[in-house]
Amino acid sequence: MQPVRDVVDAMPIVRAWRALVGRRERGALLLLVVLCFYTMLSLLTPVSRKLQRRLMAAHHFRPESMAAWVTIQLAPKMYGFAHRAWIGGYALYGTVPREHADYRFDAQHFWVNHYPARRARFDGFRQEVFREPIGPRYIYLKSSYRGHSESSGYQVRYGDGQLHIRRLDATP
Repeated sequence: MQPVRDVVDAMPIVRAWRALVGRRERGALLLLVVLCFYTMLSLLTPVSRKLQRRLMAAHHFRPESMAAWVTIQLAPKMYGFAHRAWIGGYALYGTVPREHADYRFDAQHFWVNHYPARRARFDGFRQEVFREPIGPRYIYLKSSYRGHSESSGYQVRYGDGQLHIRRLDATP
């Protein structure tokens, strides 16, 4: 049992914890606890289906609660899931046979690194898209990770100086 204790005692996180407790550095201890929590969250993501579903739902603006959404927002997300998006001037799903819509989505999608639902808000290029009065835009998102997937569809239109976003029932 002593070799295990020696390995644990030599771990940098354990040495940092002991040093901070001895000096009563509460702010640094809190930061260390938060870092440990998000490290465990990252390590559990590949093996926990429930955690995968919650993280993916947060990417699609479907959190279970505000507290869960805020907690998940602080977790590192870059390159965590495969996010694909499609943007067009017409509704892709619900207007044509599903196999045609799936084919078009697969052929014309683009990849998004993280926070895919930001595409529905047109972050970064809103002014260019809505400079002139145009009809609504349709955004379809599909995220996947280890066999699980989450899909969302949005109709976005610009009017009265505001962006109006409506969630669609038919999705990829």
